[in-house]
Amino acid sequence: MGTYDLVVIGCGDAAVTHLEACRKHESRVRVVAACDPNQERLGQCCAKYEIGKSFTSVEDLLTKCSFDVAVVCTPTPLSLIHISEPTRLLSISYAVFCLK
Repeated sequence: MGTYDLVVIGCGDAAVTHLEACRKHESRVRVVAACDPNQERLGQCCAKYEIGKSFTSVEDLLTKCSFDVAVVCTPTPLSLIHISEPTRLLSISYAVFCLK
């Protein structure tokens, strides 16, 4: 079994839960990037979890980062707005984890 490169989209409270879980499985999962439009929240998340790449847009993430799995942690009240993110990721053949 190999290691999966994972990105997290959204760096709020839900992301923390998933990132803490990833820490417990570092031999299987490597968090390679985070994406959030709020630069302050994004920077804090990347610093705390030692994430090397950060993006403020999904478009930049998709064009500038290579990964295997995307965890979508955008706010539930915005799920109708953000439903295009998981759909777009699936259409490009990424594995997507999204609780919406």
